Amino acid sequence: MFQVHVGSLLEVYTTLFGWSLYNTFYDVLSMTGVLYFPFLMALYKNWKEPVMSQNGKDAALTSQRRMQYSVISMIIVFSFAVLPFINLNLADISYYKACDDGGATLVQENT
Repeated sequence: MFQVHVGSLLEVYTTLFGWSLYNTFYDVLSMTGVLYFPFLMALYKNWKEPVMSQNGKDAALTSQRRMQYSVISMIIVFSFAVLPFINLNLADISYYKACDDGGATLVQENT
């Protein structure tokens, strides 16, 4: 299980708030379809540039190669940076005091 360790109650609140806000934001983007807009724009750009730059030449192979590289790299970045694959609950967060003595004993030096 995924565990998050935080050092104050404010960090607990901001972590849970930010996590739920990101999940809500991702759900809205995926339900409206805006999430797929960068993919469509990359495909359009990779189709348009070879057609415009190669006057009368066959631009299909260049366009196909550009689309392959672009879509594969976008899927990799999308899967690592955008997809929320961990659900965070309050039970997954453990709170500890950063400056707690933890039962340590004080050692004094004899002079």
